[in-house]
Parts: sequence; C-alpha cells; structure tokens
Amino acid sequence: MKMALTGSPHSGKTTTLLALRARGHNIISESAIDLIESLNGLCGLEGCREWRQTHNVAWQDLVVARQLYLERQAEAQSIQDVIIDSTPIDCLAFTCVRELDPVEAIMDHTESQIFKVCENLYYDLVFCLDTILPFDSRPETGRSETLEDCQEIRESQIHQYTWRGMSPIIVPQMSVEARVQMIEYHIKRKVLQMPDVCEQAHNQINNQVHKQLDSQNQIYSQVENQIKDQIIMILPGFRAPPSVGFL
Repeated sequence: MKMALTGSPHSGKTTTLLALRARGHNIISESAIDLIESLNGLCGLEGCREWRQTHNVAWQDLVVARQLYLERQAEAQSIQDVIIDSTPIDCLAFTCVRELDPVEAIMDHTESQIFKVCENLYYDLVFCLDTILPFDSRPETGRSETLEDCQEIRESQIHQYTWRGMSPIIVPQMSVEARVQMIEYHIKRKVLQMPDVCEQAHNQINNQVHKQLDSQNQIYSQVENQIKDQIIMILPGFRAPPSVGFL
C-alpha cells in the first residue's frame, strides 16, 4: 500500500513523519529539502532561491526525478505500506501555483517530465496536513513562501489529488501525537477493508462455480431423461424410477 503525506511548506510534515518513522512506519523522505540543501551549498541561499524561482518547471522536474527514483527503489526492495513525503503530484501543484501565466504553464507542463509522470500516479491513501499557525517563514532554510503562498499551495495540492480520483484526508493542526494517531487510524481502517475485498472475490468465484455446477446438473438431467425414455421404449410397460442415480 502506497500512501502520500502532503501539505504546504510549514505544515509540520517533517515532524509528523519522524514520529511515524519512530513508530515503525516505512517513510520515503521529501526530495526537495535535500536538493535545496545541495543547491545552497553550490550557490548560496540567495542564488538557490533565485534559480528556483526563475526556473520553476526545471526545478520541479529535478525534484520529481529524484522522488521517482526513491519510490522505485522502495518497490524494488519490496517495501510494504510505505508513506511518501510529497509525491510528484505535489510538485505539479507547486508548479501550477508558481506560474503566473496559466497558458504558458500548461504548455511547459506538457513537455515536462512532471506532467507526464503524474498522469498515471495513484496512492491508496492521501493525508493533507494543515499549515501550522502562527506562521514562521524560516528564511534561514532557503524557503521563500509566505502564508498566502502556503494556503494557495495547499488548495492546489488538494485539487491535483482530487482531480486524479483520490480523496485527501485533511489532518488539522494539533499535537504531533494526535496527528500520528489520526493517520494510523485511517491506515488500520484501510487495511481492515482489504479482507472485505477478498471476501467479495471469494463470493464471486463461488457463484461462478455454482453456475457451472448448475449447468452440469442440467446436462446430467437431460442425459438421465434420455436413458429413461430409451428404457421405456425397449421394455414396454416398464415404469422408470424417479432417478437412476446420475445425480
């Protein structure tokens, strides 16, 4: 089962994921934070911020490439029930918010890796964390989002997941322990639904078997009646019993 943990910057994703990891959950960390730290080391905070703002689609493509690598690595290792911190769908949501010209953004996205990748993505559960208030921009980390940016990003994330057939579960601002408990509740609820699916499949198989048996019984009945008719024709006055033992 693949699960997405999403939310705008400053929504407490990292803290929540650390708590989930401490409780034994498999976590794929967000790629953007590690990449930002690497870029900060190469061109400094201001240089990194300026490059990401002026090359938004290229930046999101870079994040998507690394995120997909981590997801495929988990699949190759057969890791079950993994929680992913910010998926490529989140990258698309960021891109849509950052682009000032929607028409130009759409044209860029159709040629972009991020747009193509998100067409076929699906997650069994999606958790969307509310932004933490009072808001702290934390400029020392290289992030540049305002509270208004975060609210817009959150709405874009919810829209992108919903548009692809998923129903994000909103996790409100509360203690880390309460958030973890809420997430684990929905995970257990999802897992408990799986036997129902298996039971439905089992019932479908049983129905098919019964239909086949009914069909065979009809054939046997026809053969039995034919034999009765033949006996009556051969032995005049013979009265056949109700059944000759075929069923």
